[in-house]
Amino acid sequence: MEEFDLKEMGHPTESAETLALTAWTLRRAHNDRELIHDPKYYKTPIETLLSSNYHKVIAELWKGSRPITDLSEYLSLTHGKNVHRGSLPSEPRKVHDSCELSIVDSEGNWVQMMETGGGGIPGVVVDGVPGSGIGWERYAHVEPGGRTQHAIANTIVSRGGEPWMAIGSPGDCIFTVPQVLLSVLEYGWEPYKAIDAPRFWPLRDDWTIETENRLPLRLVDDLKKMGFMTRPLGDYHWPMGSMQTVWRESEELKGTADPRRLGVALSY
Repeated sequence: MEEFDLKEMGHPTESAETLALTAWTLRRAHNDRELIHDPKYYKTPIETLLSSNYHKVIAELWKGSRPITDLSEYLSLTHGKNVHRGSLPSEPRKVHDSCELSIVDSEGNWVQMMETGGGGIPGVVVDGVPGSGIGWERYAHVEPGGRTQHAIANTIVSRGGEPWMAIGSPGDCIFTVPQVLLSVLEYGWEPYKAIDAPRFWPLRDDWTIETENRLPLRLVDDLKKMGFMTRPLGDYHWPMGSMQTVWRESEELKGTADPRRLGVALSY
């Protein structure tokens, strides 16, 4: 996304173009991860995936595939009575439960930790078999003795070579953590404002975007003009995660938690 002037385009909660681009990019990145496997068994194109030349090509694909006319009327005709200001009914998603902790102490130790089974309740074991262990199989085929591929997003951000922020979340965090980091790092938002902002899932196969309801109706209408329908998820959708964040501000250590679940910030 560094190929775009995001500040000029506006924040995803204020600009349909930025929201659509972000949802499309999340989808693209999610598909690209299928190219990453244990290098003991596969060639792994890490250099290509991180290449600025590759990113430029992907950016050109987005820029070259935008609608050249207003598609609002077309979507109204094709979706009929189900359309309400450019929105379609939501569909149930598989519940993802994990536990996430962000920890920092006065001695400079930083920890970002997740316990997860890739779906289900982590830590439940019956006769030695993890109750949620089968969830791992959905990420990648694992060869004998090979390393598994995990879609988690425990993140520590550094500034000046020192830890500055630790952030993570349960609930498809590979989609939600990047949205919060985008708000903080690209737009300069305070952490809680970035966490509280309406979130959305990646662009779906049917060209719809599932999003929390707190987007301006103007933005929803603008998405419809571009050919994208929204599927509202309520004001705060708890499967969108529970962001746990600690960071350094001047000489102070600060922390906050997501309003979508029961996480809290504690200090001792």
